[in-house]
Amino acid sequence: MKRKISFSLFTLCIIFLIACTKNGNTTDETDQIPKIKAQTSAIDTISYTYDANGRVITQLFSLNKAKAEYTYSPGEVKKTFFYNGIPGEYYTFHLNGDGLAIKVTSSRGAGYTVDYTYNPDKTMSSAIDQNSTDYYQANYFYSNGNIDSTRYFDKNGNWTTTAYNSYYTDRPGYGREIRGENFWGKESKNMLKKSQVLYIHGNTVYSQDEHEYVYDTKGRFINEKITYIKAGIVTRVYTADFTYY
Repeated sequence: MKRKISFSLFTLCIIFLIACTKNGNTTDETDQIPKIKAQTSAIDTISYTYDANGRVITQLFSLNKAKAEYTYSPGEVKKTFFYNGIPGEYYTFHLNGDGLAIKVTSSRGAGYTVDYTYNPDKTMSSAIDQNSTDYYQANYFYSNGNIDSTRYFDKNGNWTTTAYNSYYTDRPGYGREIRGENFWGKESKNMLKKSQVLYIHGNTVYSQDEHEYVYDTKGRFINEKITYIKAGIVTRVYTADFTYY
C-alpha cells in the first residue's frame, strides 16, 4: 500500500530519520551488511573507516585532501569536515529515542536544515529541504518494498514534478548503512535501475538517470555506472569502483 503525508500534515508531524536496515532487517544485524572501504571515480577516491559497531568514523577525500569525522553522542551524530587539519563546516543529525535522525542542521545556517517524516515501518515518508534549488518538499511512495515514485512540491505547496523509479528485482539493495551511516531507516529493498522525473503539467520528461552495476562473487556491487539524461541528451556519465572490508 502506498503511503503519503500531506503537505499540511507534514508541517505538524516531524518524525525521525531511519535506522539502518537491509531487506527489512533491523539495526541489530548491521554486522551482516558489507562495508565499503573505498569508492574510486575518475576524479576522486573516498576512503571509509568504521568503529567496532560498524558506524562510519572517517571519510577521506583524495581530490582536496579533506577529511570528514563522525562523532556520536546521545541524541545526535555530528559530521565535521577538516581541510588541511583545520575544522570547516559541520552537519548535525538529530536523533530520536530510536536512534533515527529526524532533522539535519548545519553550521552554514538555518537555510541548510532538512526535516524528515517516516511511515510506521520506518521507511521515509517525506522530506523538507530548506537548501534545495529543485524542490522544497518530497513525498515518497512505496510498492513491493521499493520507492516507486517521489512527488516534489515547491514552497507554496504546488506539486511540480514526479520521479518514477524501476529496480533490479533480482538484486538486494543497500542503503546508506553500507557506508556506515546507521542512523537512517529502511530503504528500497532492491538496486535502483532507472529514475525518470516528469513535469506534472504536460507529463513531459524533465530528466532521467540510468544505473548499471557489476557484482563480485559475494553479490556486492564493485562497479556502478550512472548515465544522466536531460532533454533526451546524455549530459554526464559517472562510474565508480568499490572495494570492501
